[in-house]
Amino acid sequence: MDYQREELEKDDNPFALVVFASQERERLRRDGDGFDAKWYLIRKLYERGYSREEVVGLFEFIDWVIQLNDEEENRLWEEIGTLEEVKQMPYITSVERIGLRKGREEGLQQGLQQGLQQGLQQMVIDALEVRFAEIPSLISESIHQTKDPERLKALHRQAIRSASLEEFQQGLNGN
Repeated sequence: MDYQREELEKDDNPFALVVFASQERERLRRDGDGFDAKWYLIRKLYERGYSREEVVGLFEFIDWVIQLNDEEENRLWEEIGTLEEVKQMPYITSVERIGLRKGREEGLQQGLQQGLQQGLQQMVIDALEVRFAEIPSLISESIHQTKDPERLKALHRQAIRSASLEEFQQGLNGN
């Protein structure tokens, strides 16, 4: 984060753009202007004469670092399409664009599912700790190995209703 913005903008080294994108991400957390920053970085990719592979790789990094809402993302793709037509440099095909968008959506969905799962696991453990103070690591590990949200919800209800840890553990083990 100590590199000077002006130096990074002039440097043709692909890593300079990576550092610049990281700095932009931090700046955006404060200022909130993601579209302009992402569009600027992508234009730089096309202007610097990188190979197609370098452009695609750096684009994926920028796309991961600076995420936009759907409206801004659609606007960005229109701008990229126009830029590619003008420069006659179609580095990122429409198929790749769809793949990148789908990958991002799937990653988001997977992250949400994992967050839900971890939240439900923690709810079960919290309920047990409130009811019985300390819980054995074997029970905690079993809960953390449980992935099914419906099963975790049932365990949460069981943690609330069980008269003892032994009773909960029997239910946990399927007895």
